[in-house]
Amino acid sequence: LVFRDFPLDKVALSAARLAHCVQGDAYFNLLDVLFRSQKDWAQASDPELALRQIGRTAGLEEAVMDQCMNDQAELDKIVARFKEANEKFQVSSTPTFIINGEVHPGGLPFDDFDVDGKLQPGFATLIKGFLPAQ
Repeated sequence: LVFRDFPLDKVALSAARLAHCVQGDAYFNLLDVLFRSQKDWAQASDPELALRQIGRTAGLEEAVMDQCMNDQAELDKIVARFKEANEKFQVSSTPTFIINGEVHPGGLPFDDFDVDGKLQPGFATLIKGFLPAQ
């Protein structure tokens, strides 16, 4: 499973840059906090300040946040991955899952689900289809 940033606006881009201030499991822990508090920081009167508060809560020092939030190479990587997802897979919304090259936009339920009387595969079924039979 590969997670890739797909920031849809400047504020989301700042959040993605903040997440890249940390490494390893701390990255996913910070992403979890950012997703859970998205309405708070995205709609704040000063989103950058709200994001920096989250960074401080995560243990980041101001100097570290300044350095990574202004890292042009990291910004270029995020933008390049955004363009690749948009051009190669026509990703235009989040979340979008790409499973074995097949694009599944929107929040994909874990279990199979019904659409107009037709059973659609959920995330679990799609993934199981790519695993060796046991």
